Amino acid sequence: MKFTKIIALSIIVTLIFMIQIPVQANEAEDIFATPTIVFENGTELSVDLIDEKREQGKTIIYTRNFGEYTEPFSEDAHEIVVVNNIVTYKNTNGVIGTHIPLDGYVISYTCDNTKFIDEINIGDEAMPINLDIPSLPDKYFKFGDLTVQIDNINSPRDANYIVLYDPSYGESTKTNAWGMELTVIGGVISHIVDIKNENGELVNNNSSIPPDGKVISIHSGNPFYTVLRESVNLGDTVTIAVDNIKPYSAAKITYDAYNPMSIEDNPLAWDEEKGEPYDSFRGPDQIIIYDSSYGDRSGTNPYGYEVAVGSHGKIIHIGGNDLQIPDGGFVISGHGLKAAWLQKYARLGSMVMLNKEKSEIRMVFTPDSYVDMAMFSINAAQDSLNLARAQYMDIDYEKVEKVIDLAKSKMDHVHSFLDQSKYRELIKAVNDIQNATDEAYYMTFESPKVENRAVWHRPREKNIDEVKKQLDMLKDININTIYLETYWNGYSIYPTDNGIMEHNPMYNGFDVLDAFIKEARVRGIEVHAWVEDFLLGQNVAEKKPEWMAVSRKGDKYFTDSAGINYYYMNPALPEVGDFLSELYKELVKNYDIDGIQFDYLRYPESKDYSNDFGYDSYTRQLFKYLTGTDPILLSVEDELWQEWCDFRVNIINNFAYRIITEVKSLKPDIQISTDVWPDYDNTIKDTFQNPKNWTTRDYLNIIIPMSYYLNEQPVMEDILNTQAFAKGHALINVGLATITQVDTKIQLKQIAAARAAAANGVAIFESQTLLSGRYDTALKCGAFTTPAVTTKAPEESINVILAEIIRKIDDIYLKYGGMTNAEAQKYKKLIKNIKVDLKDSKNVARSAQLLKNDFEDLIDTIDKDKNLNEQVAKRITKDLISTINIVDEHISNERFMANHKVKEFQVELSLKELKKRKEAPLKIRAVFDDTIMYLDSSQYKINISHPKVASIDRNMLKIDKKGKANITIEILDTFNYSFAKGVNNKIRFTVNRKNEDVVASSDFIKLKASDVTDTQATLTLSGIVVDSDIVGYTVYRNCKRIARVFNNTFIDNDLKSDSVYFYEVYGFNTSGRTIYKSNQTTIRTKHPKTY
Repeated sequence: MKFTKIIALSIIVTLIFMIQIPVQANEAEDIFATPTIVFENGTELSVDLIDEKREQGKTIIYTRNFGEYTEPFSEDAHEIVVVNNIVTYKNTNGVIGTHIPLDGYVISYTCDNTKFIDEINIGDEAMPINLDIPSLPDKYFKFGDLTVQIDNINSPRDANYIVLYDPSYGESTKTNAWGMELTVIGGVISHIVDIKNENGELVNNNSSIPPDGKVISIHSGNPFYTVLRESVNLGDTVTIAVDNIKPYSAAKITYDAYNPMSIEDNPLAWDEEKGEPYDSFRGPDQIIIYDSSYGDRSGTNPYGYEVAVGSHGKIIHIGGNDLQIPDGGFVISGHGLKAAWLQKYARLGSMVMLNKEKSEIRMVFTPDSYVDMAMFSINAAQDSLNLARAQYMDIDYEKVEKVIDLAKSKMDHVHSFLDQSKYRELIKAVNDIQNATDEAYYMTFESPKVENRAVWHRPREKNIDEVKKQLDMLKDININTIYLETYWNGYSIYPTDNGIMEHNPMYNGFDVLDAFIKEARVRGIEVHAWVEDFLLGQNVAEKKPEWMAVSRKGDKYFTDSAGINYYYMNPALPEVGDFLSELYKELVKNYDIDGIQFDYLRYPESKDYSNDFGYDSYTRQLFKYLTGTDPILLSVEDELWQEWCDFRVNIINNFAYRIITEVKSLKPDIQISTDVWPDYDNTIKDTFQNPKNWTTRDYLNIIIPMSYYLNEQPVMEDILNTQAFAKGHALINVGLATITQVDTKIQLKQIAAARAAAANGVAIFESQTLLSGRYDTALKCGAFTTPAVTTKAPEESINVILAEIIRKIDDIYLKYGGMTNAEAQKYKKLIKNIKVDLKDSKNVARSAQLLKNDFEDLIDTIDKDKNLNEQVAKRITKDLISTINIVDEHISNERFMANHKVKEFQVELSLKELKKRKEAPLKIRAVFDDTIMYLDSSQYKINISHPKVASIDRNMLKIDKKGKANITIEILDTFNYSFAKGVNNKIRFTVNRKNEDVVASSDFIKLKASDVTDTQATLTLSGIVVDSDIVGYTVYRNCKRIARVFNNTFIDNDLKSDSVYFYEVYGFNTSGRTIYKSNQTTIRTKHPKTY
């Protein structure tokens, strides 16, 4: 069976790697027609020999079957290279022959009629007739008769890819379970790992890379996966070929539009979902040309790939979107499949030919292109250095210049190797130049001494040595914050007492969280627990299916575009909130983490609302109580649709307020951050997430807009959009992604853009691709060259920034002519006069505000100084804005803790359970203006006057005997919020089995009215004991129902002046049955303008 499949796939591979254009036979004898090459100008060239020694007066075709080069030739021969049916190169230097392409052939013409050679142009089509041309990939391995393409070397294994790993990559491949791996030593398979082990358990591939071997990693989506899985055995022979060179490439494609200015120019550029055209009229899977008459930039969105072509018709820049259009040149912009085509064929230095009549692009890369590739790389580094000089960036200009000069000195070797057709040496020389110029380019990005440099990390480490190694790698590139994934795939990374979230068995009892905290602290790295809130693994979903969020179609999972199911808990369920609350409290109490980074604080994506979430019976019933309508009957066009969206937004808001309040009550100095999609107008309708509310109410220390783009402009836009509401409240760490395989240089530009937009840090998703994708090298060369302190300690970080301004005045601005000596002394004195003292002040907020005023005054002085160099003024101002951001966040945090006061402490009990079973869970809650939180048992103590009558066992109140017992709950100093005026730290209530509800009726919540004006009044339910079975309240005014609410406060703003109203409130449970009736309270509204 295995043999049969190998033969079948061999046939497929043979077809894939053949270029054959058959001619239709008019007669039977045409079967043996002469092999011919037909050129675009109509010339037909008969082929006399194939892969044989050259003969004078003959036309010979050379394929890779002949070897790597044709035989040397004299001026009597003319050789043409054809790749992908496109004339790619004419070789007149026959000293060592012509290099034969892997994916093409060489025409060797030794006849006398050479005129047609001159008439054939580079880029012309050349179609082989009755010829079978073998084609090999650049990198491949052979197993039996199979030739299997290798997609990448030493890079993360993407979906459907085959990647080869050698010892330079590290100790192991770091791959997940979705594939198989072959360890090869000495050309023989020595180890095989698949998705599941022999016990049927899902295991990561993550093969060890032998020092004397390689690992071939095959993703399960690759076409060769199945046949290799069923065919390979230990001891089989494998031949790996990765040292091939590719001095030529050629391809053509039809473009979809040229300078589209309206939808009529490109009808397929219409976004049906948004009802508007895509940016710059570039549609899905399209390729568009924008020339310099279109404007300064292409103006495209971030979801594609572009190359810039200079006026000389050569590619001068690759990668990114919204590129600047060269004068006299153009930008080729691709999306989707067309972007992939560009990434494959658009090489720096390639020649580009446009045919407007055919709407066609042709790209050709030749050995000559390597000269351009090297020079464009040198120019890019030099341009970046020149820009850094002009902007007075804090870098070592002389050191960068030396690296560029060294690269320039190697150009003589490039020309020499090209002249000698020594392409391997040529390619190596150009690679050396590119490596040097890349290093120089990286060095032109400065490395500030104060900055939050975070990375998300999923801990796969299973022992202390692995933890140390991971942290050492992050420390080496000066990462100072790690967002450690504390719960993933439904398991915790630490031993937990939680009965639902178990410690991941992969750790074998090892507490990886404790190890990371201790080892990170030694290295000066902060550890923030990265928690995924409502997103959980399948194992939890199987334990608690009733907790899962339900879609409109009834699904209890969200399916992404790749068909993978994700399980979200229902944010509306009190049990879910309590579960996460206990989990996070345990985390904060037991581990000295620096912060919590909240993720998935939202519903799953709604997309077109055909399968949005929130349609479980509990949530639907709550909305129905509120509006009288079952939301499953609603559509986007309905009047209540916006209210249904707002309802879900408030569910998320309420959880966020509660959980952050609870965490800070235990550890007030903990850093609270959350990552969010920065499409703020859309997320409130798509995932029902509105981080503006959390930020402007000072709940967050840091907000992280996830700007996962392939160019830098939208990163800056996201920061500016976030600053619009976050300024004065929270710092911004912009989220960047290496998992998208963004170009290394573009990521550096993204970091620079973030700094220019006054973000206080970056967070990179994620560690594995950061390190394995070689981004670490670029960061260490420039943007993260020096260590940086975080903004957590405001006084320290501000002092460092001020010291750095003074250093840069001396070492950069003055030294390189950006300041006069007098200006330097003036501004150094102004900065030294600013005293930073935020620790010991009695009134921290006031001191912070005065410090902010000092910084703003200095900025105003700089702004008014018209003699100061404009670039230097910008640089100093930017640094001062960073200090203001830090002060603002400090003020915000102080303001939150000062203003977030407890209005009332209450006891929450299920009276039904207490009456029926004589026991019920007892919860202590604190009521604030905008939220209700539940105290941890470490934050209060309970005293019972008659322990034989009533007792507490693990937060369960039990009524044991007849009689009366007074219960006193004392709030301890471990509760870190202040109280509103009149609020006591002790609450008391009485239980008696003789009472109808066991609890004394005088202890129940009572209805009170306050803030009465001529048109409105505030109604509040206040008291000691609240029935936990109440899910909402019905408000009656003068015996008529006027509203249903889900909190204890309601504002009636539909009143007439000088009128009497009486109110009652009924509490209802999940079935809608009334289980509580309040007292009646009466008010009289005031006369207009008499209050």
